[in-house]
Amino acid sequence: MKLKVSPYVIVLVLFLIVYSFWISATFDTIQLSYDESRHAAGGMIWHDYIKTILFDSYVPFDEFVNKYQQMGYNAGWFANIDPPIDGLIRALFYFIFGPTFFAIRFMALICSIISAILVYIIALRATKKEIVALSSSIILIMSTLFYMYSAIQALAPIPIAMMTLFWYYFTFVRAVKKNYRIKFFKDFYVNFSWNILIGGLFLTLATLIQYSGALFIDIFFVIYFIYLILAKYWEDKKEAGYKLNWKILGDSGALQIIFVAFLQNLVFLLISYQWLKYNLFDNHFLERIITTSSQEIRDCTHDLNYLSLNYPWMGRGTLFSNFTYMIHGYLQRTLFFTLFFFYVIYLLIKGKIEDKETRKQMVIISLFFLAIYLYFSLRMSNHQIRYIVHAFPLVIIASAYGLYSLVDLTFKKRQKIIYFLVILTFVVSLFLVDIWMYNKTYQDSGEKNDQLLDYLKSKQDFKILLHAPGTGSSETPNPTKSWYYNPDYVMFTFMRAKQGYNPFVFKQQAPLFEYRRDSLEAVDYNAKNLAEQLKGVRNIPIYVVVYRYHESEFYNRWGHNFLENGFSIQNLTYWTIYYKE
Repeated sequence: MKLKVSPYVIVLVLFLIVYSFWISATFDTIQLSYDESRHAAGGMIWHDYIKTILFDSYVPFDEFVNKYQQMGYNAGWFANIDPPIDGLIRALFYFIFGPTFFAIRFMALICSIISAILVYIIALRATKKEIVALSSSIILIMSTLFYMYSAIQALAPIPIAMMTLFWYYFTFVRAVKKNYRIKFFKDFYVNFSWNILIGGLFLTLATLIQYSGALFIDIFFVIYFIYLILAKYWEDKKEAGYKLNWKILGDSGALQIIFVAFLQNLVFLLISYQWLKYNLFDNHFLERIITTSSQEIRDCTHDLNYLSLNYPWMGRGTLFSNFTYMIHGYLQRTLFFTLFFFYVIYLLIKGKIEDKETRKQMVIISLFFLAIYLYFSLRMSNHQIRYIVHAFPLVIIASAYGLYSLVDLTFKKRQKIIYFLVILTFVVSLFLVDIWMYNKTYQDSGEKNDQLLDYLKSKQDFKILLHAPGTGSSETPNPTKSWYYNPDYVMFTFMRAKQGYNPFVFKQQAPLFEYRRDSLEAVDYNAKNLAEQLKGVRNIPIYVVVYRYHESEFYNRWGHNFLENGFSIQNLTYWTIYYKE
């Protein structure tokens, strides 16, 4: 029996191969910037912790982090600011490729490819149209959102999107051969399949990358539960003599959704209990989250959102921007492709989607978007598209279906040809915008520079490292790029430069030195005290790393104190090293 492979699958595979070569060519060119350095350093903590357990002995995680913190690598921040799964995924790639720029961004590329494959499978099941499934996958990974967070900055959005797609697939798409019918009481039944628990596992993984994962999905469950009851009531009330009763819970499918939500959240709590206790309660991060989320809505001009920078009314924390940023953010990142999502909503309202499965999937996608949209607009304090990536791939599927339906309505005889040409136009346009965005980011963030890493690796392991961060508030001369100042990047470089993985046997320290920044006189005073203290250290090499371009006259006030206390100076492109060997 010959295995038949759809030509659409072949096109998708070929496209993903070409895409991978294209993206891979950019991995080692742009400097780590923004939160990418923080996530990279978080992966180093987990990488070193796993190696310590495997090759030395078991150490409780909190004890390991505390010891790492004593070595000065700011481990408490890197280990606790985010849940662990993102760091564990990065650690896996560090084990294979080492803690390199390539490993960090290759991780994001792999997650992007898996996401594209999942989108193809989900879209094919939802729409039963291979061309829609193919176009959904291609538009997704060509979108500036996915390109940005795989080729330029390997942050958490892509792994989150992948985990959310796995959750959606096992919860609403994958057909099972066997369901177990469970009776609660008279006329109240639910269906159990192992898919529910697998979906709960991926809900857990998504949430342990970013806590909003479970929050968004649980809000969706509530909205979907309400929708099912209302839809069933609206359908049945037309019958003569209809009376509302508790049977509507079972007949509408609302009881099944309660059951799914309960089991999946139970899986999440069972798996996550120890981490939640450690992170949210023992380390008081729940208080931080509550405090942050209660703050006034922040500026929305982040995330390379150049349109909102040019048109401030779109993104500067106004009442208007709170309710529109998610929409115009999605539209920007697909060159208005997601506009066709509104046509799908129109089709649902008018009852024009005849296929039962397609209608169900479009309802679920619409309600999932609504759940995220409402919470994002009304409650979240940080308005950046990357924090609400969860719904983006599903919206792309619905948008592709909306476009196909619109083309089919107008060009019935040549709908595939017209649809293909429209998709091709979007893909070419996205390619051009991606290239523009890459060049813009390269100009803003600067090219990769490993001078600091090479310098520190050339020194003996037994040493004291200090990083003295400045405000970075002044204008920086060419070729200096402001993101080289990023303290997280410097700490990640310190982590990479160290020899060994176990903090209990580290022979070096890399603390931050936080000096007062209210005046240059205060900088001078604190630098003098630090230099005099370090002067008394004997037989241990000392290296103080300072970003070269800080506020006006910074080096005159900072550097002379070290030079007058026996230190020498080494200038790199972006850093100055005051050292005493």
